[in-house]
Amino acid sequence: MNTSIIDWVEWPLRPLARAAACALPKGRGRLLAAGAAAMIAASAALVLAATAPALAVDDADAGSGGIIQVAATAKDGGRQDKEFLDLQQAAKDGQTVAQWKLAKIYAEGKGVTPNPLKAFEYFRMLANQHADANPLISSARYVSESFVRLADYYLAGIPDSPVVKDTAQALSLLRHAATYFGDAEAQYRLGRMYLQGAGVSRNHNLAAKWLMLAARKGNVSAQAELGVLLYHGAEGVTAQPERGLMFLEMARRGADPVAQSWVIDTRNSAFAAAGPDLSNFAVACADNWPQDASCTH
Repeated sequence: MNTSIIDWVEWPLRPLARAAACALPKGRGRLLAAGAAAMIAASAALVLAATAPALAVDDADAGSGGIIQVAATAKDGGRQDKEFLDLQQAAKDGQTVAQWKLAKIYAEGKGVTPNPLKAFEYFRMLANQHADANPLISSARYVSESFVRLADYYLAGIPDSPVVKDTAQALSLLRHAATYFGDAEAQYRLGRMYLQGAGVSRNHNLAAKWLMLAARKGNVSAQAELGVLLYHGAEGVTAQPERGLMFLEMARRGADPVAQSWVIDTRNSAFAAAGPDLSNFAVACADNWPQDASCTH
C-alpha cells in the first residue's frame, strides 16, 4: 500500500542520515562522505537507489592547495578593512557563520567584485567541514544552505572555471540537505526535479512527498506547486482538489506580491475555476491548518 502524501512525514529521514554520516570519516574528502551518507539515507527512507558521484572539483583536481588556492589569487575588489580581514581569519579557523558570510559576500558582490568561484569555495569549505554538524543547532541552517547553493553552482556550472555542470552531483547535495538537515528549500528543489524529470526519472508521487515536506515548513513555492499537483492530480497522485486549493490559499497568504506574483495568479485562476463553494471550503481548511489536515469536502 502506498503511503498517503498527507501522512508522509520527515521523522524517519534524519536519524538514518545522521547515523550514516556519523559512521563516515572526517577530514579531507568529507563532502564526498556526506554525499554517500545522504544517498544511504535517501535509499532507506525513500527507496531511491543511487550512488553518490565524486565531486567534479576535488582537491586532487586543483593541485596541492585545492581550488581555494586558485581562487585566492583573484583580487578582493580592494576590500581590506578589519571586519573583512577578521572574517577571512575566522573562516580559516572553521567558524561556520564567517564562512557563510564570506560566501555570500562573494556571491552577491557586497563590497567586492562578485566572484562565483570564491563564493563556491567558501560554500564548499563550509559544507566539507560541517557536513555532519548537529542539524538541531542554530548554525546548521548555514551549512544546509551551503549545500543548496553548491547544488545551484553544479546545476549551471561556473564559466571559465573547473566547476562544470553536474546534475547528479547537484542532486546528491540537495538530498543531503533535504534528508540530514531537513532543509525546506532543498526539499522544494528535489520536488521540482522529480516533477520535471530534471536529472531524475519523473515521479509525481515522490515530487508530491518532497513538496509536502517543504510545504509543511511554510515554503511558499512548495505550497503552490503542491497545490497545483493535488488539484489536478497526476500519474501516481490522486486528484485532491480541496487540499490542492488549500495549499494554494496558504501559498497566497505567504507570497511576496512582487517576487512571487505567479503564486497569487496561479491561486486566483484555480479558485475561479473551482467555484465559490469549493473555494470557500478550501479557505476554511487553510484557516484550520495544521490542526485539521483532513480537508475533505
